[in-house]
Amino acid sequence: MPIKPKLRNEVTSRGVKKDKVYNNVIVNAADLDRDSITSKKVLCPCCYEYVFKSWPLGWDSHASYVCEGLNSGRKSDRDSKQEKIDKRKKEFKKRFGKLFGKNRKNRTKLKERVARELKKVAIKGGTVNYNKLASTMKLSPVTKNNWSNHELKYVFDVLDEEDYLKKRPFLTCIVVKKVDQYKIPSLGFWKMIKKYRGKTIDSEDRIKYFSLERVKLKKYWRKNG
Repeated sequence: MPIKPKLRNEVTSRGVKKDKVYNNVIVNAADLDRDSITSKKVLCPCCYEYVFKSWPLGWDSHASYVCEGLNSGRKSDRDSKQEKIDKRKKEFKKRFGKLFGKNRKNRTKLKERVARELKKVAIKGGTVNYNKLASTMKLSPVTKNNWSNHELKYVFDVLDEEDYLKKRPFLTCIVVKKVDQYKIPSLGFWKMIKKYRGKTIDSEDRIKYFSLERVKLKKYWRKNG
């Protein structure tokens, strides 16, 4: 989401304690504390470019690969790729440590649990429906009305971004609609494919695309799991 330069300059001013919101995004996170921004849409307090859909979910991927506001781990550095990533994450946490708390740990653990479960299913070449996965993770059932704020939605967004950045098959492709006779992913998955791969998959081509993605996923995690 683009942020107007005038507003960006405004939110970097010191002494602001009340959250400032632009297009439903908190834009002055650096002036607040974790209780004010947790689970909300937040503009990255470091680069002022990226919007976290549910802070702090996804901070590690953003800091590791994308954030332009960090001084560590630049391309010109002679460190290894992993050393650059570690330095970038360390700098981000050092500068914005007050914005993290127990909630971040809980959501990070949930993301890791979901990823492990999906990898098991992927290696077997299977699929899992949304509510089966939610039940396994001890989360509330998924409905059309609660999906936009459901914990799985936030986790899927982060997993998709990580897979895109690491050039892997999308792990979330094996989560399918229970009521669909063909058992393929929901509309959100196809929107994600368009976002990250720049492809619009027509309805008649989705079963074939889904099948190929599952094969790639199975092969990848059998080799790297």
